[in-house]
Amino acid sequence: GAEATDITFVGQAWTNADVAGFMTRLGLIPQIQNILLTNSTGPTEPGADAGTATAPGSFTVTAQLRPFLTAPPTTVLQEVAQ
Repeated sequence: GAEATDITFVGQAWTNADVAGFMTRLGLIPQIQNILLTNSTGPTEPGADAGTATAPGSFTVTAQLRPFLTAPPTTVLQEVAQ
């Protein structure tokens, strides 16, 4: 069978809700499967108040491209009779 291709998204967000929204939108794409949040750091430094963040947090999401069940269509050049 066809192998799934691993893909990784690395981004920045201010809130967990933003990351969740991104993952939800990824889930709407039929060709993407197995979406997982694999790393997340909050927008605040350890010990800081939540409202004083000066930079967004970062996150890493991994997923897989769904393999084709059948081969994708190919383009065939046909010669035109003169």
